[in-house]
Amino acid sequence: MITIFKSDTSGRLTEIDSIEHGSWISMINPSDEEVLLITQKLNIPQDFIRAALDEEEGSRIEFENNATLVIIDIPFTEMDDNSLTYDTYPLAIVYTESVIITVCLKNSPVLSDFTIEKISSFYTFKKVRFMLQILYRASNYYLLYLRQINRKSLLVEKTL
Repeated sequence: MITIFKSDTSGRLTEIDSIEHGSWISMINPSDEEVLLITQKLNIPQDFIRAALDEEEGSRIEFENNATLVIIDIPFTEMDDNSLTYDTYPLAIVYTESVIITVCLKNSPVLSDFTIEKISSFYTFKKVRFMLQILYRASNYYLLYLRQINRKSLLVEKTL
């Protein structure tokens, strides 16, 4: 699924229909056709998009064709057999001279916090700042989940 957003100078985020300079392209589990469409339209390597679709992809930074790829693992929680499990999935952040692209296998609170305007001072056209805000948001979720795990382990210790 591809969703394109753009913020105005006041920081208000709106969904738009086509790719514009300064926009954010959010790709959640994109199809092969969607990957091809974006890579051809923006002249970026397909590997930059496909990398985030491999659950085992490691974190790294690459540069090619005036595009920068940053891959990080972001935390997720899922319900498994009536218990909460913690996992990570790769998130690709690709930025070019005109746009920033995020690619992930699943919809993540790290990114959805931006779309529901939980983050203030957020501008899609400030690509490096946006990337740093994503990294900061991911670290906040890691800390939140670590606190939850710590509380659960303390409860288990008490019962032993």
